[in-house]
Amino acid sequence: METKRIQNINQSLQSINQFFALQNHEYVSIINNDLQQVSHLNYSYLNLTECLQSTSDSYELFSVCKNEKVFYWLTFNLEPFRNIVKLQVLQILGKISNITKISSILDQKFILASLKGNIQQLYWFNQTYDILQYIGFEEKKQMYCQDFSITQLPQTNEENKKKLILIINLQGNLVNFFDMQIQNNTQKIQILEQFGCSSVIKYNELVISNGVVLISSIPTYSNLPTMNNSIYQNGILMIQFQQNNGYIVGCYYLDNLREHNLSLPYVMQGSFYTSSNQYAMIMNQYYLEMEERKRKIRKFKQCLTENIEKLKELDYISQQIQHFEYYVNSILKNIKHIKNKLCYNRQIKKLIFIKQKSKLNRCLMIFH
Repeated sequence: METKRIQNINQSLQSINQFFALQNHEYVSIINNDLQQVSHLNYSYLNLTECLQSTSDSYELFSVCKNEKVFYWLTFNLEPFRNIVKLQVLQILGKISNITKISSILDQKFILASLKGNIQQLYWFNQTYDILQYIGFEEKKQMYCQDFSITQLPQTNEENKKKLILIINLQGNLVNFFDMQIQNNTQKIQILEQFGCSSVIKYNELVISNGVVLISSIPTYSNLPTMNNSIYQNGILMIQFQQNNGYIVGCYYLDNLREHNLSLPYVMQGSFYTSSNQYAMIMNQYYLEMEERKRKIRKFKQCLTENIEKLKELDYISQQIQHFEYYVNSILKNIKHIKNKLCYNRQIKKLIFIKQKSKLNRCLMIFH
């Protein structure tokens, strides 16, 4: 991971894969990790007055911008080998007063916003009708939504035609879990689970009935308030804390989730101070290569362990078969021994019978 400082920039800052994106309401500039501009796109013709929030996914940058009347969802697609940025613009219908956070995955767009006359809630941007649809419990609609997170769930072979997104939001003192099923261009959001807590941090090993597991927690930094703009990539989590008029960005390494002691919280591995709430992260290519090697080694180790267990199981089965064969052979030997003994006894009895018969015949001959 590399950290570079960019001075005197008022635009929003995002990372697009291995690039930085510097953006305002008129243009976006794509910059590599050597701080060299590789692409530039001017969209001042849209007559926007402000860009409120931005996020990224792979080689796409997403922004919500507005003019005096309308809000727009802007999608910038970077072609990495040609360094060309393409722009798609969608109008968002609805009376929005404020937008706190946006996120996008699998072409599904989510917005944490306040509509006029309503408190902040989580919405899904329905691109068919260009409207915002509330995500949550209807009876909890008066509870303030503080934050949310989304991720793609792994698919099984039976569900290879279905894509699943896990949605988690914090609404009042409730943590809500939803999943979105995407199949044949149709979307369906359903409730998975809901639980209440006075502090999420105290749940270190909370197992939820539908398979969601909260495995660990991250303590606050000197009781500083946490900003809603955390970044996670390839096992590294960056969280921003507000300190007076500035910000501290803390780094956490989460690449050993399975090996981590669940009774212990994750501790900060590094931090830096910034006067701006805008920050981004791109991964050093060498680090990514090393992480990929570590992942392959872990996978090989896991595969080797599984094979060893299978060999042990086969060895155990082989031993059981040998014991069974020995037992069967012992039974066969006993049967053979009993058979031979029976045959011997029969022969003896037969000889005795013959002798007795012969003796009887001699006696009869005497009488004659």
